[in-house]
Amino acid sequence: MIQCTQTWLKPLYRHMKQALLEDTVIHADETTVQVLKEDGKAAASESRMWVYASGEGSKKPIRIFEYQPDRSGKRPANFLKGFNGYLVTDGYAGYNQVANVTHCGCWAHARRKWREAMPDGATVKTSKAAVGYRYCTKLFTLDGKTSYILPKTRNEYRQNVVRPLLEEYFCWLKTVHPEKGSKLEDAVRYSLNQEHQLTAFLDSPEVPISNNLAENAIRPFVAGRKNWLFCDSVKGAESSAIVYSIVETAKARACLKKVTVKSPCA
Repeated sequence: MIQCTQTWLKPLYRHMKQALLEDTVIHADETTVQVLKEDGKAAASESRMWVYASGEGSKKPIRIFEYQPDRSGKRPANFLKGFNGYLVTDGYAGYNQVANVTHCGCWAHARRKWREAMPDGATVKTSKAAVGYRYCTKLFTLDGKTSYILPKTRNEYRQNVVRPLLEEYFCWLKTVHPEKGSKLEDAVRYSLNQEHQLTAFLDSPEVPISNNLAENAIRPFVAGRKNWLFCDSVKGAESSAIVYSIVETAKARACLKKVTVKSPCA
């Protein structure tokens, strides 16, 4: 598999990466992977598998996996060199090292923070976390109505309907004074620290409000890892990344063409 990948598939992988960097929107995410034979690292240590995916509106969907020995922000910075569009990610600070892009945040992560902070039986009358969660849910509902409309119309809708909701949300956040070290504080801090990134989607109708696309793209790798557990060598991990890239790109394109395949989108 390593020999076939390095000899025949790697040139296609490089071509796919170059095509991805020419897109307007890129999503990024990463997960752990264990490599047994890695110089300078114990067999039980964790490495990383990164995924980069073209935006949901792309006519040529691409999924690129890249193995790296760590989670350093220099990894996406090096991979995305030459890309100058919109980068959609979670709140991991390492992505800030990627230069010449517009950083866009993930409202699914923001909403998750509020959900984790909600006590059992919480309501908007008894819990600030429930209020924050309701704001995020309303945002998804409102923006979801724009999924199938023209970009110009979507932009106008976001400016007239969605922006006022976000302004109200961030004003409300400043009135919340959570207990230090609490999950509520974590939820409030996440949104406040990410305000610029979380509102960046308002500048372009092509940018979604969450990074769910990347999370869905990396899920097949995570599911596979439960079965094969680890990679034996660095070359094996790199080859795995290349094969996953080609297979997941093929599946994404099949979904675009509405072809029935055995994949999460089927």
